[in-house]
Amino acid sequence: RRHKMSARRSSRRLIATSVSRKKVKPSIRRGLESLSEGNDVYIAEMLSMDLAANADRSSNPSTLNITDALEDCMNMNNLSAEMLLARFFDISVLSKYSDEILCKSGKGSTATLAARIAKEWTKDSFQPVCTTKRKRDKEKTEVIGNKKSQKEEIESKNKHD
Repeated sequence: RRHKMSARRSSRRLIATSVSRKKVKPSIRRGLESLSEGNDVYIAEMLSMDLAANADRSSNPSTLNITDALEDCMNMNNLSAEMLLARFFDISVLSKYSDEILCKSGKGSTATLAARIAKEWTKDSFQPVCTTKRKRDKEKTEVIGNKKSQKEEIESKNKHD
């Protein structure tokens, strides 16, 4: 009997290790990548990753490695994106990401922010660009630039008079 039990256990181990990584939706993957950008050191420390040792990817090694690690964490712990965010991320990181990247409110508890972010990530059309905020910032810059040029025109007219 012991022999059968050990064979059974080893076959379970083989099955557990041979299961391929479950793919997340591409939009959630994009969300994980956008969260990793700028937070790579924070997330790497949280996951006990050595970024220097894993820097073998071409585009942005730390972001891609961290995204893979976050995806692995989701799969190993059977977590949804919302659960991953709520369980492992600090409220300040979620708040800043929600406000600056998603152009959504950065207010609320960790669970609220995680739900808000995950909701955006599940949309197939998700792109991590806050277009309205960038547009507003661009408009402000243009207005400030116009005011400066108007001042310069007035000053040059006054000098000529």
